[in-house]
Amino acid sequence: MGTPSVFAVARDNPAFANVALIDRNKSVTTHLSRRTGQTFLADLFRDKLPAIAADVIVADPPWYVEHMRAFFWAAARLCHVGGHVVASLPPEGTRPHVTDELEQIFDWVREVGLIVEAIEEGALSYETPPFEKNALRASGIHLRSRSWRRGTLCVLKKVRDSDAARPVVQSRYDDWCEVDVLGTRIRIRTGTAAVGSADPRLVSCVPDDVLACVSRRNRLREYIDVWTSGNRVFQCQAPRLLHLIAQYVAKGIDPAAELTAVADRRSLTAITYAAKQIIDLAITERTERAFIGQG
Repeated sequence: MGTPSVFAVARDNPAFANVALIDRNKSVTTHLSRRTGQTFLADLFRDKLPAIAADVIVADPPWYVEHMRAFFWAAARLCHVGGHVVASLPPEGTRPHVTDELEQIFDWVREVGLIVEAIEEGALSYETPPFEKNALRASGIHLRSRSWRRGTLCVLKKVRDSDAARPVVQSRYDDWCEVDVLGTRIRIRTGTAAVGSADPRLVSCVPDDVLACVSRRNRLREYIDVWTSGNRVFQCQAPRLLHLIAQYVAKGIDPAAELTAVADRRSLTAITYAAKQIIDLAITERTERAFIGQG
């Protein structure tokens, strides 16, 4: 659950012939579905769980209380009684009050029929993803190691079935649309401007366009209209139009040619420029991803 790299390794190991991945990222599930193993596209906050059951579930939830609750609820539903859930948890010092948050989680897992069998701090290493690497660089921090972050390993056992209600939380992605361009995920906040009535070009809002932070507590987040998987952020006067442009670009279609009927000459110039911005972003971040796992 939310562990595509683990799934990719496990499915190629003869000892794990029957493995499946549940992930919210369509790009990831689409890519991994091209080979053996089952993949399911699902948001664990709201989507129906796949009709599968497991002896072991490996889960890597985002390190926030509501995400961990949703992951453990789903894991308890899909795990056989007597089976195990192997999960990552945030280590002490991740943020203020994380110890209190983990106590809430340990109380919650008992409600869904799980008990903690083992906890090993610092057991999990994470390769720094492009968005975090870019954010750290923008903050003046240049990493010597790609796996500096450590997580806590938690092993839980399912001891009983439970009818605990599913956690209900509004997803922070509800107001965003996502487009994959050359493997770069570009999220665009839903806008209300009519197509053709405003300027869809990306507008810089931070130095070098990279947000020097990955915390969701950052106050700048509410002013951002466009966000890439490399942590590049922009504002945009016409996000709906930009979303349409990005969809055309992703399909290899010239958006200016498709939108001629709804845009004047000035708008077409802006549309062409915005399309180039999208392509340049995608190429830049594809180049960054090419070095993942090297050095």
